[in-house]
Amino acid sequence: MPFNIADLEDEQIVTLDFETYFDKDYSLSKISTLEYILDSNFLIHGVGIKIGLGCSTWYSRHAVLLAEVLHEFDWSQLALLCQHTPFDGKILSHHFRINPMFMLDTRAMGRCILPHSESVSLKNLNIWCGTGTKDQTALFDVMGKRELTDEEDRKLGNYCCDDTDQTRAVFDHLYPSVPDSELDLIDITTKLYTDPVVMVDVPRLERIIKHYNLEKIKAVFLTGEEPTSLSSRIKFAGLLTNLGVNPPEKPSPTNPDRSTYAFCKTDPDFISLLNHPDKRVRNLVDARLRVTSRILETRSKRLLAATNNGTRPLSVPLTFCGAHTMRWTGWDKINPQNYTRGSELRKAIEAPKGSLLMAGDSSQIEARMNAWLCGDRELLDIFTAYDAGTGPDVYRVMAAKIYSAPIDKITSKQRHVGKAAVLGLGYGMGSVRFRGMLSTQSIAVDSEFAWRTVSIYRETRAAIVEFWKVCDHMLQGMSTKGFVEHIGPLVVGFQHIMMPNGLTLQYPDLECSDDGDWTYTNRYKKPTKIYGAMLLENIIQCLARIVVADQMRIMSKLHRVVWMTHDEFVNVVPDDGKTAAREAKMMQVMRTAPDWCKDLPLNAEIETARHYAK
Repeated sequence: MPFNIADLEDEQIVTLDFETYFDKDYSLSKISTLEYILDSNFLIHGVGIKIGLGCSTWYSRHAVLLAEVLHEFDWSQLALLCQHTPFDGKILSHHFRINPMFMLDTRAMGRCILPHSESVSLKNLNIWCGTGTKDQTALFDVMGKRELTDEEDRKLGNYCCDDTDQTRAVFDHLYPSVPDSELDLIDITTKLYTDPVVMVDVPRLERIIKHYNLEKIKAVFLTGEEPTSLSSRIKFAGLLTNLGVNPPEKPSPTNPDRSTYAFCKTDPDFISLLNHPDKRVRNLVDARLRVTSRILETRSKRLLAATNNGTRPLSVPLTFCGAHTMRWTGWDKINPQNYTRGSELRKAIEAPKGSLLMAGDSSQIEARMNAWLCGDRELLDIFTAYDAGTGPDVYRVMAAKIYSAPIDKITSKQRHVGKAAVLGLGYGMGSVRFRGMLSTQSIAVDSEFAWRTVSIYRETRAAIVEFWKVCDHMLQGMSTKGFVEHIGPLVVGFQHIMMPNGLTLQYPDLECSDDGDWTYTNRYKKPTKIYGAMLLENIIQCLARIVVADQMRIMSKLHRVVWMTHDEFVNVVPDDGKTAAREAKMMQVMRTAPDWCKDLPLNAEIETARHYAK
């Protein structure tokens, strides 16, 4: 029977905090959380436990056998509450083979409520909630000590009990503001890390590493240069100059008044050199890209290390509400969000024995949501007709306008340009950025083509362009205390926009400069620019996140969620011949729009396989 968080009694919430050994080299600031917990240096000094609203108790490893204490609880009926539950929960699952019924996490809850500019450390949550202060003296007094004196143990125990009391107090303060649906998602997210299921395909990862190294060696050999000459920006610029090519430049990101070399895969002028008539130039650029981009090799090695070469499941590290728009982000040196669709890296993720991975991707969810919110009825009709099998897909329609060609004559490359326009130009992107985006997808276009495409999009999608002005109006209103306005499913207020699920997009310190530029304080406590079209992008990403997250939450009641990437999530299902029925149920869930946007046409692509192949 699915668990309902609203039915949880106080006594079913066990607040817990482990205190562990650390030193200047062996600490969470130096290595990943998983490496820390699995390291041979790992040592538990003790644990603080608080049952319901009772008193916190310190259990020192010198006084009791921690395993006996922890196994006294019936965790199948209990919720675990911690300040950073992925850490304490992973210790429970790995070292004690304990997996509680439900996972609660005050740090994740804080991300739901606090402005993104605020820290969600226990210290700052205490300040925000008015629930106490933290003195970390006892913690740093034991740094580097594996054996504690009785006095050090006592002080550490008091410190730990204060933490458990404060964690529960923060939870009680935040709980009324966090929707139960978000608590369900916190539980799902945490268990991806603490109680993992997916495995990795070791031979495939080893092939990725081998292939990367062979291709790099081959590319470098063709240039006749040393790898250091290719990786050095100055030396590489000299190599291009010697071949009669002016090294491409761009404004410095740190000082716009100065220029820097444009040698990245996102720099169109650099990527265009892959089509240079001189083969030597093409070889240099190809080798430079291979030498400086090691992401596939690095990620493959990290997956192997995290699973002990495939002998244990992969802990999937996702930060709940890690992005400003409340999307998930990656952590612990593994970013599951950025595994390219169809890549060998994705295919290296596999189901446990006897199971399959069922992946559901919400098709063009952002483009559909953008059309819906902006009232672009024509675009919605294109989506609806395609879903019904009575019309072409939206990317071909856009490409036909760009190339002034019949829809049935559009090539796959032209469709790809149409896709880039539909997905990228709805938020005010200009021609320079659009050209750069295409270059990252190995599509080279000139400046005139990029400018013309942007112009065609804006003429065609006038309703979306007009809504950018509505968002400019929102910014003006959001800077005024007491301002409240309802726009579609949104409630716009002072420095925030309330979403239909009760959470808010927040823009602390929102203000307009004398030049008319809007800024707000970002997570790094620095001003970041915002304007109408960008605000629309934030809103659409957040609304799309709400839709997909709710789909994932519904499906989690039927099958375990084991992975998620932005607009897609993955369930693990038995390999028992019932794939068609399960995919039909997932499709039904993913094509059903929430009540607040009932007329939004939704669709999905679903694939079930042994490996994560989508």
